[in-house]
Amino acid sequence: MAQKEQKPPAFQLYARDWLVSTAALSSAEQGVYMRLLCHEWVEGPLPSDEHILARLAGESLHQFRGIWRRIERHFPALPGGGFGNPRLEAERQRLAALRQERAASGRKGARSRWERTANG
Repeated sequence: MAQKEQKPPAFQLYARDWLVSTAALSSAEQGVYMRLLCHEWVEGPLPSDEHILARLAGESLHQFRGIWRRIERHFPALPGGGFGNPRLEAERQRLAALRQERAASGRKGARSRWERTANG
């Protein structure tokens, strides 16, 4: 049976980068930014619908619109629709490549052990 690929449960947060890139944001803006990053990590690209974005952010539509104006540059529109954070998606790709590399190394090691056992 094929094993379902598991999504990584977490992403790297580099404290210095976060503090520098969000220093001009209010704590409410930082909170919405982080909530949207987390939703994107778990579910993939963020929806284009501002009502849904506001709900994901935990804000009223009115509050969200003001906050979104300050943070939307961190979530550019994607060609296929929706919004996404480029750095977060680069991290997702990096982790996927690392998982593939480790899986290939594991298969190679298992083959080597089985060949030694069979020959000997």
